[in-house]
Formats: sequence, C-alpha cells, structure tokens
Amino acid sequence: MWYIDRAHPILALLLVILLITAVIRPAVAQSMDDAGTNAPHTVYLVGTDNEPFNQYFLKLLEQRLGTRFEVRPYDEDQTSDSPAQPVVTLDANALDRVLDHSSSAPVLALMLTRRQFERRAQTTDRPLTAIFGNPPLIRQALLGREILPQSSRVAVLAQSGRAGQYEGLLERLRHYDMEAEVFTVSGPDRLVATLNRALQYGDFLLGTTDPAIYNRQTIKPILLTTYRNSRILIGPEKAFVRAGALASTYTSMKTYARIAATRLREWGAQGGMGDSDYPDDFLIRYNRQVARSLNIPLPEKADVIKALRQTQTTAVDDE
Repeated sequence: MWYIDRAHPILALLLVILLITAVIRPAVAQSMDDAGTNAPHTVYLVGTDNEPFNQYFLKLLEQRLGTRFEVRPYDEDQTSDSPAQPVVTLDANALDRVLDHSSSAPVLALMLTRRQFERRAQTTDRPLTAIFGNPPLIRQALLGREILPQSSRVAVLAQSGRAGQYEGLLERLRHYDMEAEVFTVSGPDRLVATLNRALQYGDFLLGTTDPAIYNRQTIKPILLTTYRNSRILIGPEKAFVRAGALASTYTSMKTYARIAATRLREWGAQGGMGDSDYPDDFLIRYNRQVARSLNIPLPEKADVIKALRQTQTTAVDDE
C-alpha cells in the first residue's frame, strides 16, 4: 500500500473516497427515508357555501392536526393525482361534490344527518366515515324530560310513509319510562291540525330534522301552535332555538375539529378512520325568553349535561 500511495497518489485518494462513500451512503439513504416518512400528510377540505365558516373550521382543524398534516382546499385534479389522501367534507352538499368525482380517496364526512349519510353511502364503494351533525333524538327527548321532570309523553310529527322510521326511538324511550306517538302529516295544509292533535297527547313536541316538517316556512306556525297549547318544542337543532324552540343539544365546531383530527391521525397510523358515529361531546342551548314566557324554570346546563351522559346509554338516531 505504501508503494501504491507513493507511486500513485491519485489512486490512493480515490480509494479513500470510495471507503468514505461506502460508510456514509447507508446513513444518507436512511436520512432520506426518514425525511420521506416524516413528510406531512395532505388532507383536502371541501367546505360549504359559507366561506367565512370554511376558513374558521380550516384554522381549527390545522391547530388540532399540527405539522404532521397539511390541509388544502379540495381540487378534483389534485385528488386524482393523490387518490390515497383523505378528504374532509363539511356538509351533505360537500359530500355530494366529492362523490360526483370518480376517486377512491377516503372521506370523512362531517355535519350531516345520519339519514343523509346513509343514503349516499349506499351509492358508493369508496371508504366513507361520518361524524353526524344532528343531535340524536333519544338525547333530545331526555333533554325535554330534564327540563320538564314530570313529562312522560313525547309527540313526534312525521311525513306520510315515514312514521316507521321512528320505531327504534319509541322502543328506546320505554327504557326510560317514557312513551311517544308519531303523528303523520298528510300534507302542508294539515300541519297545524295534526300538530294540535299531537300536542293534546304529548307533554312536549320533539323536533326532527325532517326538512318537509321543519323548515323556514313551517317553523312559525309550529311555534305559535305549540305555545298556544302551553307546550314546548325541543330541537330539532340549535338554529331552531334562536327561532323560538325552547332548547336543543348541539356540538361545537371545536369538538368537530378535535374529532376530525383524531380520526385523521388514526388514518395516518392505521390506514382507516373508524366507524361512523355521533360526536362524543355536546352542549345545550336554551331560549330563556321563551322559558320566561311559559314560566318554565331552566335547570343548570352543567347539571343537565351530566345527567344526560349518565342516562343516555346509546346515541342511535332514527332520522
């Protein structure tokens, strides 16, 4: 070696370089692999028609996800190039937009009713998971009883042909020593008459997310008729409390963002986002003006939430 080094210094230098390269190459390759592994996952967000809301939820989700995920606005071309990256949708229309686009990307659907989700899930084979947006009816009914402790009868309105979908609710209410009856509304002109019959039966009216029954055109006559009969409306959702319903449970956007981030991290670690379900946390909204008008004392929200969590063993909806 001494002879080679003296006679051929350039050759000796090449041998040293080869030795160094052989040592550091595995380390460099491992470093590159680690860099690829630590690259952030891309998540595509499909928003609603309300752009300020979309931006608000985007910030909440980014805060919960941290640097391991990058959230981008949904783009059909980009998702075609990255079919394995998850998509988050913020309502039923957003989910429709994704399903109309041929892609195999897994979808986490937020803030739509269980029935809306199930109808769409039947039309596709792509992986879908939902965190439902409507409060479970059993929880809403138990909320009514917490406000009116002596109540035992619940009135429910339904479209013609839809009464059967509430059989599960009626069965579960029996476990809480409550009963319910579903009153069928045969048409818009029969709404008030049917409601009057329902209110003669029920201690309160349990609102549902059936858009044919509860909408901007019908909510005023429903509320006026309900209060003329000295009854209250529970639900269907938080927005109706602002309109005049007495109370509803609901889930905050921060909770939706937390659950979505948890499901996305599960996907990053395991490749799946779990089963569809209702949010594991909820709040209560009261209309205190209505309560004062009807002389109804409202229990403390914290006490009601605690009671509902203790008594509500299942959160299965019938809508």
